[in-house]
Amino acid sequence: MAITGFSAPAPSDLSFEMPDADQRQLLDLDAQRSAVVVGAPGTGKTSLAVELVATRVERDGWSPDDIIVLTPNRRAANRLRDAISQRLSHIAAGVDSVHASVGPRARTPMSLAFAIAAQHAMVSNAAPARLLTGAEQDTILRDVLEGEIADHTGAWPEELHADIRTRGVFRTELRELIGRAHEHGLTPEDLRERGVARGIAAWEAAGTFWRTYRDIVAVARPDHFDASELLSLAAAALAEPDVLPQVKLVILDDAQEATAGVIGLLRGFASRGVPIILLGDPDIATTTFRGAIPEFLGRAATELGVTPDSVSTIVLRTVHRHGPAIRGLVSAFTTMGSALAAGQRSAASVAPAGAESVAPAGAESLDDSVAVSDGGEQSRARDAVLTVCRDTRTREVGAIARILREQHLLQGVAWNEMAVVVRNSALVATYARALAHVDVPSRTLLSETSLQAHAVTRDMMTVLKMALGRVVIDRESAADILVSPFGGLSALELRRLRLAFRHDRLAEGEHVTGGEVIPEALRNPALFDQFDFAPARRAARFAHTLALVKSQADQGSTIEELLWTVWSRSGLATQWREDALSSGFASDEANRNLDAVIALFTSARRFVERTPDAPADQFITEFDRSDVPEDTLARQADVNSVLVTTPSGVIGSQFDVVVVAGVQENVWPNLRPRGTLLFPQQLVRDIRGQQTDTVDARREVSDDELRMFAMATSRARHVLVISAHENDEDLPSNYFARAATRATNVPANDDGLDHRLSLRGLVGRLRAELSLAPTQSHDAASALARLAGEGVPGADPNSWLGMRAWSTTLPLVDFDSNDVHERVRLSPSKLESWEKDQLVWFIDSVVTGDKTTASGLGTLLHSAMEEVAPSGAVTGPVSSQDVMNVVTRRWSELATSFEAPWQSDVELGRARVLADAIAQYLTDFDASGARLLRSEGGFTIELDEDGENPVRVTVSGKIDRIEENPDGSILIADLKTGKSNVAVKDIPDHGQLTCYQLAIHVGPVDGVAAGSVAGGAKLIFVADPTAKRLYTERVQAAGTAEFFDAARERIRTAARGMAGYTFLGRLFESEERGEFASRYEYRIHLAKAVTA
Repeated sequence: MAITGFSAPAPSDLSFEMPDADQRQLLDLDAQRSAVVVGAPGTGKTSLAVELVATRVERDGWSPDDIIVLTPNRRAANRLRDAISQRLSHIAAGVDSVHASVGPRARTPMSLAFAIAAQHAMVSNAAPARLLTGAEQDTILRDVLEGEIADHTGAWPEELHADIRTRGVFRTELRELIGRAHEHGLTPEDLRERGVARGIAAWEAAGTFWRTYRDIVAVARPDHFDASELLSLAAAALAEPDVLPQVKLVILDDAQEATAGVIGLLRGFASRGVPIILLGDPDIATTTFRGAIPEFLGRAATELGVTPDSVSTIVLRTVHRHGPAIRGLVSAFTTMGSALAAGQRSAASVAPAGAESVAPAGAESLDDSVAVSDGGEQSRARDAVLTVCRDTRTREVGAIARILREQHLLQGVAWNEMAVVVRNSALVATYARALAHVDVPSRTLLSETSLQAHAVTRDMMTVLKMALGRVVIDRESAADILVSPFGGLSALELRRLRLAFRHDRLAEGEHVTGGEVIPEALRNPALFDQFDFAPARRAARFAHTLALVKSQADQGSTIEELLWTVWSRSGLATQWREDALSSGFASDEANRNLDAVIALFTSARRFVERTPDAPADQFITEFDRSDVPEDTLARQADVNSVLVTTPSGVIGSQFDVVVVAGVQENVWPNLRPRGTLLFPQQLVRDIRGQQTDTVDARREVSDDELRMFAMATSRARHVLVISAHENDEDLPSNYFARAATRATNVPANDDGLDHRLSLRGLVGRLRAELSLAPTQSHDAASALARLAGEGVPGADPNSWLGMRAWSTTLPLVDFDSNDVHERVRLSPSKLESWEKDQLVWFIDSVVTGDKTTASGLGTLLHSAMEEVAPSGAVTGPVSSQDVMNVVTRRWSELATSFEAPWQSDVELGRARVLADAIAQYLTDFDASGARLLRSEGGFTIELDEDGENPVRVTVSGKIDRIEENPDGSILIADLKTGKSNVAVKDIPDHGQLTCYQLAIHVGPVDGVAAGSVAGGAKLIFVADPTAKRLYTERVQAAGTAEFFDAARERIRTAARGMAGYTFLGRLFESEERGEFASRYEYRIHLAKAVTA
C-alpha cells in the first residue's frame, strides 16, 4: 500500500531572527555554566535552544553529538529536530561534520533513557532493556487485580471493594501511584510503611500489591521496565564513565513538564559536571496530573544537586509570538495562579510593527514599560481575541467553522496553521467530526485515544476474532461485520442478500429467514456461489478471508501477518488512499482511518518483536483488555487540516489561529478533585514535604486548570478564539466570562445562524431564500444560475430531488385488479403510526428496525405477566418476585443488547421497578372479581368494500389480555412498558384500542365467545406511577354502533392511503424532533431539505 503525505513540516515557526538582549545572555554564557531560562509563552525559548546549539557548533567548534536537546513529547521533538537541522545547514563552515550525527539532535527524555539503557546493556554485556508501555502495564495490572478478586486475596481497605478495583480509573491511579513512588525513590516497602505512618490504608495496600506486581513482571516480562523504572535505570547508568562520555551539554525545553524521573536523569548528567540548560514557564505546565513538577524551574540547583552559584537565571521579557491583545489575555490568566518562578510574568509583548490590535474598550492596559518586538515581514498585521457563544454545541461549532473558513479563504491562513483545543480527550472526536461535517478539514492525534476507540481497528480485530472463533458468528455479528468497511456491504445490499437466501430456502421448502442463513454461509463460502450479483460476491470474498486467516493462524502466522491478510484482501487501501487525497469529510475520515490502521500495525509489529513466539490470540486479548492510549511511533499523514487536540497536544507548538472550544461550566475548569482513590498527588506532596490539606489540594487543582487554559491560549500567533454555548442545561464557565472582558464578541446573524463560508453553504442558503420567498428572490436565483454555470454541486435545479420525475406512480396495492391477494395487511399499532405520520409508517414498513434493549425488556415482561397469571387460572395475589423470577430466568436473551455489564445492571434494576407495577396490577385485578379469558388472543378480520372506490384490507393482531368484567362484558387490556404515556384526550380515538374493540365486536377472537359484548379497552402503563398506584390506566369507553361504523371507515380510509404511492411526512426543525423523527431512517426524510 502506497501512502503519500508523510513529510517533515517546515519549521518556520521556530525561525530565529536577531536575539534580543535577554536572549543574548544565554548565547554569551560560559559553556561550563548551567542556566535556567524562564519566559512567558512566545518569548523565543525554543528558538533560543536552537540558536544555542548552533552557537556551540559554529563558534565553539563542538560536534552536534556533544549536545543533547530534550523536549517533553515526540511531536515537539520532531519539530525541534527539524529546526536544528535546518539551522545547522546554514552554517557555512564545517558542513560535513555538522551533518554527521550519531543520534537524533532532539529527543524525548524517554527516548534518551532507552538509548542510555541500551548502551549500558551493551557495555556491560547484559540483556537490553525493553519498555513496558502504559497499555501493556494496564493489561498486567488488570490481570493481577482480577486474580486477587477471584482468589479473595489482596489487602485493600473496605472502601476499595472489588467493584472499584475492576474500573479503569482505579488502574489509572494505581499506575500513577506506583510511577510517582518509584521515580521518587520509594520501594514497595517504603510505600506500605508510609501508608501506615500517615494512616492511609490505600497506600499500605498498594505497597503490598506493588511488591506482588513487581515479582510477576520480573518473571513474566524479564528485562521489561515501565517509564519511571527506565528513567531510573538510565540515571543510574550515567554513573558509568563509558555511557555517553562525549556529552558536553544537555538542554531541556518546556522544562515545566519535567517529572521527578526526568529530573533524576538530568541529575545524573549534572553529577558528571555536564552543564544543564533549562527553558520553560511554570505558569503553563499541563501534565502535573502525570507527575510534572512546575516548581522545578524555581529550585533547579537544589533538584540537580549543584551549588546555586553554578546556575545562572535568565528572564526573557519580550514576547515575539503575538501582540498585546493575546498577550494581555494570557497574562490575565497566568497571574491568577500560584507564582512558581520569578520574573516570567513581567514578560510582555507588543504587536509586531504596524500591526492592528483588536482590544475592546475597558480592557486592562498593559504595562507601559513593555518592550516592542519588530516581527519583520513574516508577521501578519493581526492581533485579535474573539469570543463566540451560541445556544447549542452544534451552532458553536458552526460559528467556529465560519471563523476558520474566513481565516483560510480571506486571510490566506493554511488549515494546518490552525488548531482547536478542548479540555479533555472525550471532546476531541466530537469537535473534529463536527468541524468536518461543516466543511472544515480536521485531524486528531493518535496518541490521545486508545486503539479500541477507533471503529476501523475494532472492526479489523473483529474479523480476526471471528476467524479464530473468539466471536460467535451469529445473525447480529454477521450483519454488523458485513456492513463494516471490511465486509463492504451497505444495509440495502445486506437486505438484498438476506432476501436472496430466503427465497432460495423457501423454494426448497425450508422456512428460515435469510438472516439465519448468512452466518452459515460465512462459515461455508460455497453457499454464496449460487448468487451472481455484487453483494454476494463481496460477501463470498469476505468469507474466504475468514477461512484464510483461520488457516494461517493454525500454521502459526504472527498477528502482523494475519492483520495484513485482512487488510490486503479488504481492498480498502486504494479506496481510502483516493479519499484521503481528495477533500471534505470523506478525506478527513479516510485519513483518520488510515492513521488508525497504521497505528494498529505498529502495535502488532512491536508485539511480535517483543514476544516473537507468542500466539496471535495473546495480542487480541491485550487489545480487548486495554483502554489506555499508546504513545505510538506510527507517523500520521501530514495533511493540510485543522488540528483538534487537548492542551497537552499543543505543547511546543504555535499556530496562526487557535480556538479554545467548549469552555463550559464544570468542563473548563474541571475542579473535581483528582486521585481520590489512591491519592498519587498527595503522595508526591508528602514526599516533597509540602502541605497536604484539603484546601491546598483544591487550590492545586484550580492552578492546574489555569495553567492548561493559559497554555492553550498562548499558542496563538495572530487570532485567538474562545468559544462556548449557553442554554437551559449548559453554561459558559467563569474562564469564558473573564476572557470576554478582554475580547471582541462575534455575534450570530439575525437568524441565529453562522452561514458557512463555503460553496455548499452558499448554495443551501440561496436555495432556502428561493424556497421561502420565490417571488422576491431574483438575486438568489441569479446567484444560483451563476454557480450552476460554474458547475457548483447543488446549484443546478435539474439536480434537485424535488424537480425530478416520479420514480414510479404504481400503487403498492392495486385494488382494481382481480387478484384477491392484492390487499393491505394492517396491524392495530400501524394504524396509529399511519395517522400520525404517513412517511414514518412507510419507512417502518420498508426498513426493519433493530431490536432495542427496551423492546427486548418489554417482551420479557409481557411473557412474565402471561406466565404468572395464565388464562383461566385463579392466581390470587401476585408478588413482584414472581414476575422477576421469569425475567431473571430469561435475562440471558438480552445479553447481546448490552455493551457493558453496568448497562445490564441498570436495565435489571428498571425491570424490578416495572415488575412491582405489574404485580400490583395483577393483584388489583384479582381483587376486582374480573377474570382473564385469554392472553395473546389472536384475531383476523377483513373489511373489504367493492364499488367505485374498492378496498381490500385485513386487520390482524394479538391482544395482550382479554379480561371479562363481573357483568360479563369484555375489556381489552394492552400492557405498555415504555416511558411515554398517552394523553387522556387522545384515548377516545386511540387507533390500537379502536381496532381491538372492533375485533371483539366483529369476531372471532381467540378465547372470546361469539356474540360477546365489547366493554371497552385500556392501556396499562407500568412505567408511569400515580400517587396511589404503581401503574396508570387509560380507558377507552365501550364502543357504540356509531363508534364501530366510524372505525370501519377509518381503517378503510387508511388502507386506501397505504395502498397508494405518495406518503406525506411532517417536517421537523432540528430542535423539534420528537418521537417520530429520532431514528436515522426518518431524519433524511423529515429534516428540512434545504439548510444553510
